[in-house]
Amino acid sequence: MLKENIEQRRNTGISFIINAHKERGVLVPALKSVLLAAKECKQANIETEIILVADKVDSVTKNIIQSWRQHIDFVDFVEFGNLGLARNHALNLATKDYFCFLD
Repeated sequence: MLKENIEQRRNTGISFIINAHKERGVLVPALKSVLLAAKECKQANIETEIILVADKVDSVTKNIIQSWRQHIDFVDFVEFGNLGLARNHALNLATKDYFCFLD
């Protein structure tokens, strides 16, 4: 994707980006933390979005993601097997000017 196209669709706010692989027990606390941060941002009139890139997730992590899906703005299941590629993919999905990575 061209840089100009990405910049044209971004607006002020924060994209919370979660990269998941085999997170199991740490994913739920991470999601709770992001939701709390997003709530605080909204109270301060800061737009947010939550993006989760599930890269070669195991079945336990996939079930957790599916049970929390209603709280996540965008979920994408990919098969990169590479954290850097998953991060870059998430950046291409992001629509906000600022990014917060949880991985």
